[in-house]
Amino acid sequence: MNKQAFLLILLLIYSIFYVSAQKNWYEIKSGKIYSTVNAGGIILQQEETFDDWGNKVAIESTMGKDTFEIKTRTVYGDKIMTMIKLEKKEAVQYPRVKPRINWNELTDEVQQKYKIRYMGRVELKGYKCDLYKYTIEDNGREEEATNWVYKGIPIQYHTFNNGYELKQEFLKIDENPIIDKNIFIIPKDITLKQLQQ
Repeated sequence: MNKQAFLLILLLIYSIFYVSAQKNWYEIKSGKIYSTVNAGGIILQQEETFDDWGNKVAIESTMGKDTFEIKTRTVYGDKIMTMIKLEKKEAVQYPRVKPRINWNELTDEVQQKYKIRYMGRVELKGYKCDLYKYTIEDNGREEEATNWVYKGIPIQYHTFNNGYELKQEFLKIDENPIIDKNIFIIPKDITLKQLQQ
């Protein structure tokens, strides 16, 4: 799988969690989550920034190191998500693919649709999390996924998408730090393309 295809798959996976209408999604007003994502040996270092109780979310990912790095920032909005290639000053906007799951307010309808099963409370690096298993449908295939949720925030997941395994390893979370609001804004010097679903 090439790197651009991998980033697109990762973007679509995140759309399950981060794209929807305004409400309080998290129990923490703002924060930064640090993690590593492994997709079949392709490693990304990831920093997620959120504000306004989860209504604003941006994820910065770095692939590679030293002389070869790809840096992207994905900004999640109500109906679209924008993946920015920071060095190339290019961006692609995608329509919302799947509804966002509010882990604090799981309705019967959502639980049935995604076959969400609550597996109990677990500890992840000192944080008490709710553990869920659920199902993602992709081109008629059902694939299992697992999510660790801390105060309504999905901080770690293991899942498959289109035959590829994605594993996010949670490293740490900074709760209520000072947030640079510009991270949620698409820079004016970015060349923007729109991709229709």
